[in-house]
Amino acid sequence: MTTGAEYAQVYVDIPSQKLDRAFTYRIPPALKGKNIVGMRVLVPFGARTLEGYVTGLCTEAELAEVNGIEVKEITRALDEGPIFTQAMLELAGWMAEHYLCSYVQALQCIMPAGIKVQGKKFIGITPAGSRWLADPEAPELDGQLERVMELLEDHGGEVETGVVGRLAGPSGASALLAKLKKLGFIQEGTLLNSRVQKKKKTGVRLLFPIEKLNEKLVQLGARASKQAAVLAAVARTTGLTVSEVAAAAGTTASTVQSLVQKGLLELYEEEVLRDPYAGRTFVPSVALTPTEEQQAALESIYSALDKIIYIRGNTSVSPEVFLVHGVTGSGKTEIYLQAIAKTLALGLQAIVLVPEISLTPQMVVRFKSRFGSKVAVLHSRLSLGERYDEWRRIKENQVEVVVGARSAVFAPFTRLGLVVIDEEHEGSYKQDEKPRYHARSVALKRAELEGAVVLLGSATPAVETFYQAENGNYRLITLRERVDNRPLPEVKIVDMRQELQEGNRSIFSELLARKIRDRLDKKEQTILFLNRRGFSTFVVCRECGCVLKCPHCDIALTYHAPRQNLRCHYCDYQEANPEVCPKCGSKYIRYFGAGTQRVEEELKKIFPQAGVLRMDVDTTTRKGAHEAILTAFQQGEVDVLVGTQMIAKGLDFPNVTLVGVISADTSLNIPDFRSGERTFQLLTQVAGRAGRGNKPGEVVVQTYSPEHYSIVSAQKHDYCGFFREEIELRETLDYPPFCSLVRLVFTARDEQKLIREAHGLAGVFKSLLADFAEGYQLLGPAPAPLSRIRNRFRWHLALKGPETGGLLELVKRGIKAWSSPTPGEVQISIDVEPQAMM
Repeated sequence: MTTGAEYAQVYVDIPSQKLDRAFTYRIPPALKGKNIVGMRVLVPFGARTLEGYVTGLCTEAELAEVNGIEVKEITRALDEGPIFTQAMLELAGWMAEHYLCSYVQALQCIMPAGIKVQGKKFIGITPAGSRWLADPEAPELDGQLERVMELLEDHGGEVETGVVGRLAGPSGASALLAKLKKLGFIQEGTLLNSRVQKKKKTGVRLLFPIEKLNEKLVQLGARASKQAAVLAAVARTTGLTVSEVAAAAGTTASTVQSLVQKGLLELYEEEVLRDPYAGRTFVPSVALTPTEEQQAALESIYSALDKIIYIRGNTSVSPEVFLVHGVTGSGKTEIYLQAIAKTLALGLQAIVLVPEISLTPQMVVRFKSRFGSKVAVLHSRLSLGERYDEWRRIKENQVEVVVGARSAVFAPFTRLGLVVIDEEHEGSYKQDEKPRYHARSVALKRAELEGAVVLLGSATPAVETFYQAENGNYRLITLRERVDNRPLPEVKIVDMRQELQEGNRSIFSELLARKIRDRLDKKEQTILFLNRRGFSTFVVCRECGCVLKCPHCDIALTYHAPRQNLRCHYCDYQEANPEVCPKCGSKYIRYFGAGTQRVEEELKKIFPQAGVLRMDVDTTTRKGAHEAILTAFQQGEVDVLVGTQMIAKGLDFPNVTLVGVISADTSLNIPDFRSGERTFQLLTQVAGRAGRGNKPGEVVVQTYSPEHYSIVSAQKHDYCGFFREEIELRETLDYPPFCSLVRLVFTARDEQKLIREAHGLAGVFKSLLADFAEGYQLLGPAPAPLSRIRNRFRWHLALKGPETGGLLELVKRGIKAWSSPTPGEVQISIDVEPQAMM
């Protein structure tokens, strides 16, 4: 803290890149001498009061450069202490620079969801308004004006402006409020509050020593049996609410209140932590004996952890990054668990990142069983309140391990020693909204800033990650064998072209149908994978060829059988299933393609005796549905589980001996340079669900491209063979890891304005390229593969270069030099390290 600091540097929450800088504010007496760097505050900004973030301090002398300008005072602090450490402030600065977002946007990524202050407009009664309400002789008001005043009186003198709008309509409300303000009866204001608050409850407790209970019961007398029962209930169980006490005593809340009035009980308020796993019992587990490969891996990781020197809140070490490349079922999770145990023994803390889709109840159980109450869990299926309370447990050092999805990389630990990124190749680690950060890159930067060890784990590492390991930038750990020497499942490829020639028009090949029947006879389980939900992927008129498309997006509508409707998977537009073609009126409507709903229905027709469950976005919208489906499957209540990529990873069911891939071509035909890589990863991951117990597993992959190298390599469980083919292709085409990539996406409702903007900015980039070294190039602009979503047309361009820093400079200079002819109408999003080109 700066000695004698009188002023604070504050970034204010304003959605403007031009105002993304620190503003100077005077520190109020209530905050002087306190550690306020990293704290959220309210500050006056123009005529408004806004949320801000203290990033530094300065003295009177340091303020000389702004002399002559009025320095306003911070209104108040929003939290009891800082929510950002110095390391996290530095991390936000790096994110703003690397992902070309504002510093405030980066800070708000780090904050827990829901605590950002939001303003709600309200109206309140003035003293003159109160006098009018109290005076029976006061002149009457117009009917609606009087109703507004009565509304205010009923709500304690204050009500949100929107409530008046519902009473009189938006335009009518403005006129009413203007009249009441002119009369001096009301005043308007803004109530600043967060969406999430601490949860409180009102408890009941005795106002006398428990030893005197019998004496008090005698004093009440025999006729006060209900009151005596209440006192006994409060004495018996602490922390009960009024309603709980009344229920326990077999009486009503008024009986409890009467004892409060007599001075025998008192009401008190206390905080209640929202624990998403309250009531769950986790059976403690012990570390398993490592295999030889696991032991060698752990020794290398322990050595790296031992190098971390923890002194007075700082670590002093060059962090090591490991890539744990192990086949499915090789025990990578056990390595994570034992590395975490070592980290905790050193007095340090650990973060484990897991793709949202893999953060199954099974995964949570493994960590909770090993580390118990030391574990906090963060993911999007928790309520805002649950996430906030988990974040506070982390901040207050009540836990030592955090397991979570992408945003858990920002867990507010101060003694970080280990970061684990499971399934590090997963695309879900990239955020779709601004700032479009990649959790893997952020984790590596955070580890560098805080001196932590990083473990990247995968059976199918990202091509860029494996390339770094091959070049010695990461330490490579290879696990070639499954635990207990269990064999990898045998993978059989079925050419669906041949099936069609032989007259099989079913979505199941003859081989897959036979294997499913065999597993049903043996009472073993099957997983069927298709990365496409719905019943049919598109609907077409056989007479005129019209494909039914979403009116808001350039995408075919998907048929969903349960509701007999067509749905867009991008904007959720829905329409009834048509009886005739909307274009030509023909009755010959045909459904093409297959989704998970159709797989489920066909399966039930062919195997009516089979218990079948489906797991996709449509079946897991309700809270707890995800866990219910997996529990039913784990307990053997279901024979076949049908699903999308939700079931492709993170699941471990010993009785699953067959995995069927309905179509391996779904991801292969996407127009993206990573399509081959994603296909190999998905096939390998889903194949890894088979044979994880004592029974050997089999995999049947159905495809129209059996000769493609990603499918051939997946059949052989040959990551290195796939990598050699893919890396050669990437080098030839100059794609990552041989270049850096930045993608700009333009969207607008008017396509012509969009095209002018895209070509105009592309022209600026072309003129700037002359200032950059050889190797920088512009691709596009061109229509994006998904050329319209939610009534907005989409074009994109890409910039390639030998290193990221130069590309970022090119983009910044281009954006700064470009003067848009249609400001505000065309939106431009910048994606550094894009993981998809759709």
